[in-house]
Amino acid sequence: MLYFISDASKPVEYISCGNLASKDGFVHPKRNIDSFVLIIVIKGTLHITQNMTNYDVRENEFILLFPDTLHYGYRQTEGELSYYWVHFYVKDPDYSIYNRGSLLRNRPIFKESTDITSTPPPGKIFYFPNTGSYLWRSVQGFSSCSFLILPKEKIICPHGGATML
Repeated sequence: MLYFISDASKPVEYISCGNLASKDGFVHPKRNIDSFVLIIVIKGTLHITQNMTNYDVRENEFILLFPDTLHYGYRQTEGELSYYWVHFYVKDPDYSIYNRGSLLRNRPIFKESTDITSTPPPGKIFYFPNTGSYLWRSVQGFSSCSFLILPKEKIICPHGGATML
């Protein structure tokens, strides 16, 4: 697993968002783009490759796709697929992407504990794994939910994609 780390005082820049819905046989196109993409699967399984690693992102799971990194579908979906996506830029020029070992070595906040799933102190850093799971009924308690509040007052919500507040 990889972890995205950024200065929490520097906001992200919203680009676009939406909802993909497919009845059957969807394959994510091959892309290498200059922005981050957060994909949150609502129904079905998205089969996608990033950094030569295949991921099966299932219902109630997410994946963070990194900029300037090739990603593509490695097989067709079976049955329905629905996911929300949001493209964004990170304003922190010093953001980092770490694997677990380098995260523990390079981030003092995590050296005190090997539990890298603990929440860092608020306002210090933004920490986000590249894959994981969530429950919609607890999305308001999701530790990274504040990340989803984007410029232009848009927020990812469980019942309707990007909604103007």
